[in-house]
Amino acid sequence: MLTLNQKIKNRIYRLLLCGTAALLLNVYGASAQPLQWQQTNGPLGGEIQCFAVNGTTLFAGTYGVDVFRSTNNGENWTAVKLGFNVFSLMVSNSILFAGTEGRGVFRSTDNGVTWTTLGLGLNNGSVFSLASNGTALFAGTDDRGIFRSTDNGTTWTAVNTGLSSKFIHSLAVSSTAIFAGTVDSGIFRSTDNGTTWTAVNTGLSSKFIHSLAVSSTAIFAGTVDGGVFRSTDNGTTWTAVNTGLESKFILSLLVSGTTLFAGTSEGVFQSDNSGTSWRMVNTGLTYKSILSLAVSGTTLFAGTDGGGVFRAALSGSTSVKEQSEPSLNFTPFPNPFSDQTTLEYDLSTSQHVRIAIFSPLGQLLFTLADEWQQAGRHSLPLDMNGFASGAYIARLQAGTTTQTSLLRLVR
Repeated sequence: MLTLNQKIKNRIYRLLLCGTAALLLNVYGASAQPLQWQQTNGPLGGEIQCFAVNGTTLFAGTYGVDVFRSTNNGENWTAVKLGFNVFSLMVSNSILFAGTEGRGVFRSTDNGVTWTTLGLGLNNGSVFSLASNGTALFAGTDDRGIFRSTDNGTTWTAVNTGLSSKFIHSLAVSSTAIFAGTVDSGIFRSTDNGTTWTAVNTGLSSKFIHSLAVSSTAIFAGTVDGGVFRSTDNGTTWTAVNTGLESKFILSLLVSGTTLFAGTSEGVFQSDNSGTSWRMVNTGLTYKSILSLAVSGTTLFAGTDGGGVFRAALSGSTSVKEQSEPSLNFTPFPNPFSDQTTLEYDLSTSQHVRIAIFSPLGQLLFTLADEWQQAGRHSLPLDMNGFASGAYIARLQAGTTTQTSLLRLVR
């Protein structure tokens, strides 16, 4: 029979074992299986710029191959024949809205079967972002700022008071404010439903805001060259949260419950602690440029550049760390530059190299190199003569590794 001291010792031992197990679960995750991606059956041939979810129906807006709809969790896709390139999608009160290239906003009340043009007031401009706040709809445009509609999109009015930049790439709505991300002037905030705007850039080291997302406790901004920034005071100040984030070219952000996902030029990263730390979750993801993210039910969807839509079950996502890819040290010099600069990079082994130049919206402008190259340090001249001043993106693909660099053309 065990003595009282032996019983106490055994109980303490069991408690220590339980504590150790809990600690291991906290550090390494509750399951041994990482997020597993599977390529769906489409839409192929273009860039998946955006998603929208309406009940059990998932929509994908593309640049190059129209709008597609899936009613079986991405198993199959059907074109809904809008007929234009789509930069943004939104569902508000079960109505689907599409922001297009050069054609303004379209509306569908029958899940994409038919569409109505909503150009009045927008003058058929390009709409890169859409958001709703109560009964008000907002459209972020390429060079004319933000438009607001209070009649379900039938008419639109410009609401640009306080905006120093009118190229609006992203919009997000919190419980108390609306946020607008620009391509050159950072973030603006409105607390009066878009009537006036104020710059809120304290702590931001990058002013090219590609994506915005809102959780119950924070606001997140994804930048082109500075990674992810977080604000816990309604946008008044921002802090970089990039630990474990191996790409600082953030193309998309998504909040799902207490989990934050970032779509980057090098795949998908996941954070379970509000961005404090990140881990790569690319298993099965064969296309690494993630332009858009969405959740439908318990499935995460990723829209890629050229590879269609991938999906992954959210259950079982853990902190198993994947092997990181080697750095290519891809840098332009000088930068900023006028007309000409040089792209420099390292190759650890001989491999196929492709270097392409993109617009700020991710549209391919031209390919600079597409060839087999030897290992070592490389320098490649880049001539941007004939292009307007502004921000551009250079992307280097060497084997299975992809890295990007922001180019600043100034004249």
